[in-house]
Amino acid sequence: MSKTYGAAQVLNGVSFVVESGSIAAIIGKNGCGKSTLLSIVATMLRPDSGRVLLNGTDPFADAKLRRRIGYVAQGDSLFEELSVGDNLRFWASASDINGAQVLKSPFVELLGLNAFWEKRVSRLSGGMRRRTAICAALLSDPMYILLDEPFSGLDMVYRQELGGFLRQMRTMGKTLLYTTHSPDELSALSDVAFLLSQGRIAHKIDTRELSQDKTDWQTLFLSFLKEK
Repeated sequence: MSKTYGAAQVLNGVSFVVESGSIAAIIGKNGCGKSTLLSIVATMLRPDSGRVLLNGTDPFADAKLRRRIGYVAQGDSLFEELSVGDNLRFWASASDINGAQVLKSPFVELLGLNAFWEKRVSRLSGGMRRRTAICAALLSDPMYILLDEPFSGLDMVYRQELGGFLRQMRTMGKTLLYTTHSPDELSALSDVAFLLSQGRIAHKIDTRELSQDKTDWQTLFLSFLKEK
């Protein structure tokens, strides 16, 4: 698929396949089009050409399928002065989910939000705020989970905890696609990584086959991230 903003072509014939029940990463330098790509897959933005297929079906043409997509953007849509619980109840109602049942959602417990239920979002740490935004996207129990830079701004502890949670989502049969500009978490989290460069998928790597020597695979990715 392709996408142009004015005279700037952000995506230029991007094509890739993600296996069901896997975790895939889109990696690339800032401004390379990762967020645009994810927004299209999430049906938040239409491509100029090309299409998205989820198990052979176009989600743009199937409202029921669109509801199976959980999307977490870089900038969350949480209300600062509302509590964690009120935020989640609001987003549950937007998805026609009974707000009274939100506290019973397994994702609330998995993400450790019970203890922060009455706390205002404005008082949350970056990690807990990120967890709340992810939980809001998961309340409808989507099959496809899309996360734009989910580890951005998180310290090492929160990064490890969030990575563990996302791996747990995979064991539940979910398919995850996330964007990053850092190769650090690839070997520990993703099954496959696609390098986005100059509007195209420039390289695909099975991250399960990466060397355990971080220097080797970091050097590999950084070499592809350089402008040609």
